[in-house]
Amino acid sequence: MNIVCSSKKIANLTQIIFVYKTDAAEVVPGIHLKEFDASANHTLLLHEKTAAKLYVGLGSEASVTELTVRNALGTAVRKLQSVGISEAQWEVGAYKPFLTGAIDAAIVASYEFDCYKPETSRRIPFAQLTLLGKDLETEDVQTAVAQGMIYGDAVNLVRRIGNEPGNVCTPEYIAEQAQALAAMHDLNCEIFKKKELKEKGFEAILAVGGGSVNAPRLITLQYEYDEKAPTVAIVGKAITFDSGGISIKPAATMEEMKWDKMGGVGVLGIMDIVARLKLPVNVVGIICSAENMPGGESYRPGDIIKTYSGKTVEVINTDAEGRMVLCDGLAYAVDKFAPDCVMDMATLTGACCVALGLRRTGVFSTDSKASHKLHTIGERTGDRCWSLPMGEEYLDAMKGHYTDLINSASSRYGSASFAASFLNEFVGQTPHIHLDIAGTGWLLDTEPYLAKGATGAGVRLVAEFLKDYH
Repeated sequence: MNIVCSSKKIANLTQIIFVYKTDAAEVVPGIHLKEFDASANHTLLLHEKTAAKLYVGLGSEASVTELTVRNALGTAVRKLQSVGISEAQWEVGAYKPFLTGAIDAAIVASYEFDCYKPETSRRIPFAQLTLLGKDLETEDVQTAVAQGMIYGDAVNLVRRIGNEPGNVCTPEYIAEQAQALAAMHDLNCEIFKKKELKEKGFEAILAVGGGSVNAPRLITLQYEYDEKAPTVAIVGKAITFDSGGISIKPAATMEEMKWDKMGGVGVLGIMDIVARLKLPVNVVGIICSAENMPGGESYRPGDIIKTYSGKTVEVINTDAEGRMVLCDGLAYAVDKFAPDCVMDMATLTGACCVALGLRRTGVFSTDSKASHKLHTIGERTGDRCWSLPMGEEYLDAMKGHYTDLINSASSRYGSASFAASFLNEFVGQTPHIHLDIAGTGWLLDTEPYLAKGATGAGVRLVAEFLKDYH
């Protein structure tokens, strides 16, 4: 999408007009409130002699935030696309402080996963958004616009890869995407294939990927800002398809398991933003990728796995595979890069969805200040999250009889906290933040401002967290 600025309204170009609920009757006279009451994301498209006007509701003026503006502009773009309009103008006015988020939302809203449909059935690309107003050529405005475009492009990169099915997006495919990103931004990229994984002791990743013809990969992307700057490692789960393995899942909705890779794919988007914004922090992205399938070489319930850290894990359930690949990735991150903080992001547990629904990411952290910061960022950007506990009272359920740990507790109560506590065992004393995006990683229904499918959850959340990390 092209973004341009203009000080004058352009004739014959569709206008996007934001309306507060109290102003609806005045701004759109003659329209019944049942047609348009200006509640949040409510739209009304009117075709006039010169150009169309799209009115978008903001709700109450007192409650307008960056998130309100994000959703409103995203809604506008999707509404116009749906009727074949590919260009529009929007008067920035009082919403200038929210410009980065608004541009981000417009770009994200314009994306639709329809590349497998005939061209005649695809949503029309949104070509250009013209920003109207005074002093839009200033450096701060141009910076805000540029950052919004970077964020939107990165989120859509994650969604594009994330929506690809398992027969396209394999661990090898994700490795290829990482290599392309590394070449674009001059990042260090290292990829461990099956042989290297075996030699270096990544037995948990190998176990999860053992039943598939698509061999696993561990992918490292490294952005180096300055040796004196802090280092943050971000480890992502990228199970390109999760059948559950020997502990196979029910057939109903199993097709959704192509999205079990969203944590790892999200790492690509985060690294894209970090490199393009040249953030003053060293960042290591580690993607643990495998396909969890039943087969002659699949790992089994009852198997004992010696992980990269040296800790042993008894497999109780092969469908608890995410924590298996992540435990190797987390231990490697701490061992190899000695980060000041290690984060992980994963579609890890259905229990997190039960606890928080499908609108908030679960945050489990040994650093309460970091949790609070993430919560504040999420409220602003729409990557909403909520803190959940982990610790000894949950770890007790993960201790093994024959091994250091088991990979699945017998109780279903507190399962998300069991999993987080399990992962925390592999980072030592390093500050640790675990993000469970099981509920937020994909949408099952289209929203007014977002298409069905992969969401890119966690990308802007973590990128904003890293912006002023110290």
